[in-house]
Amino acid sequence: MHAAAEKAGVASTDYAAVELQLASLQSVKDLSKDLKAALGQRGLDRLVCNAAVYLPTDPKPRFTDDGFEMSLGVNHLGHFLLVQLLLPQLQRAKDSRCCIVGSVTGNKNTVAGSLVKPVADVGELEGLASGPGEVSSP
Repeated sequence: MHAAAEKAGVASTDYAAVELQLASLQSVKDLSKDLKAALGQRGLDRLVCNAAVYLPTDPKPRFTDDGFEMSLGVNHLGHFLLVQLLLPQLQRAKDSRCCIVGSVTGNKNTVAGSLVKPVADVGELEGLASGPGEVSSP
């Protein structure tokens, strides 16, 4: 991040690099709390959500700290919570923007999305009905 900022001519006083583990909803809450404190009454003018986990060849499913399947937890639930918690700060800033980047695995209607096998499919979200940590049969 620091090298990219330097290359783009962004001063180190104009950004902060912080750690966020999207596989932990507590980490999302902690970052949100810390960012709100750092911003004070200032608004957040830009938020870019760009993280992805896609492990289709793993023989056993992986789970987040909160017991959700890893790709769903990181790619969707973590980002959703982050945006919800930071929405007041985004609304406070003039002309704020939130960008959620989706990879080809999330859109099977594109040429590239259909080439990534197996094609990502969250189905009808029936796995969420069983609760965190449960594995449903296909």
